[in-house]
Amino acid sequence: MSWADCLRTEFAVHSAVQEAPMTKRSVQITLMLLSLMIALAGCAGRGQITGRDADPAAISDLTGEYAVNGSDPAGNEFGGRLSILPGGASGHYLLHWIINESIQDGTGNVEGNQLKVTWHSTPGNAAQSVQGTASFTITDKGELYGTRTVAGASNVWQEKAFPNKKR
Repeated sequence: MSWADCLRTEFAVHSAVQEAPMTKRSVQITLMLLSLMIALAGCAGRGQITGRDADPAAISDLTGEYAVNGSDPAGNEFGGRLSILPGGASGHYLLHWIINESIQDGTGNVEGNQLKVTWHSTPGNAAQSVQGTASFTITDKGELYGTRTVAGASNVWQEKAFPNKKR
């Protein structure tokens, strides 16, 4: 169940509670809270890698749109979007992130079941120009997880990317 489905379910139950001819407000509140708990229980595990590390001989095309989340070295969480486009050859990709008002571009190559990336911030979209590298493990579900570094810093950022379902 997607987050949108969870919210639609909660909204539908909430609307039904509002329209029900209840005489006691406490019953309405109890039912509304119960419906929210049920809807959110179906969303447990979101944001977690569920695939196994992919077999290097069976890596599928990574081209597509991804939801991204992660944390910086201080533990601050971030989220955003990653677009992966085909590069000039098989296993080569162009990457474009939009994360917390920052735009970053990169190039990557698949090596085994790893996507090795060099990236940089786009001029004019960040307080300072930064660049670095990333290494992501590819799962059998097309998820990516790994680390990103910033040139000149010793700390690493944790990042996960989840493919949006293709229609």
